[in-house]
Amino acid sequence: MSQLTTLKEKFATLKSWMPAIIDSIKRDLKNEHLKTDFVFIKKYLNNKSPQKLGVEGLAHGYSQAIAEDEKGEQIAEFMVNRWLLKHADIYHLFEKELSAINPNFDSIESLKPEQARPLIEKSVEAYGARDTFLFAALNSVALQPAEYKFLKERAEKEVEQQVVTQIKQNEKKSMEDLEKRHALEMNRVIDRYEKKVAGLESKYNRDTEALKKQIAILQRKFPS
Repeated sequence: MSQLTTLKEKFATLKSWMPAIIDSIKRDLKNEHLKTDFVFIKKYLNNKSPQKLGVEGLAHGYSQAIAEDEKGEQIAEFMVNRWLLKHADIYHLFEKELSAINPNFDSIESLKPEQARPLIEKSVEAYGARDTFLFAALNSVALQPAEYKFLKERAEKEVEQQVVTQIKQNEKKSMEDLEKRHALEMNRVIDRYEKKVAGLESKYNRDTEALKKQIAILQRKFPS
């Protein structure tokens, strides 16, 4: 695992993946970096409260800062370190598998396809294609361009499928919520109707009893 490019250059190629990176470390960013860097908040987050910003807002601000700020490399390094800490399990998998290829795995300059593919598949199966791709990119795993392309495409397909699944789940939840609201409204209508019928029935019974009493009085006054 070698550093072949600067972190600024690396994040430039991963700009579309910044929300995914941020999503894993947003709590660290808010509770550590943004808790003290008020200049950053004013300059890159439009002076908005970090606690109220979502992933997209943070991703936009950090992307801009890494690309433009004189401390961009430091900011990127902080983010990479926090992301890797959150995904230490992937690191341990790669460390184990790469050590079997070369005990001094940091010196590996390029993995052959027959070495890379089994490692990629094992990591994807355990941790998903997106996180495997981000780990390989952020940690400069010595994959050949074809393997990076293969892994990136796997990650993109996985994310697309997750989006489709999320949309379906949201639609299902919306439908279930609609059905619940409809059932609740129907129950309210039925309750109001039953109360109205009960009221009318009570009035009918009272009126009937009163009429019976009047008839009884009349019968006593005018016996047949």
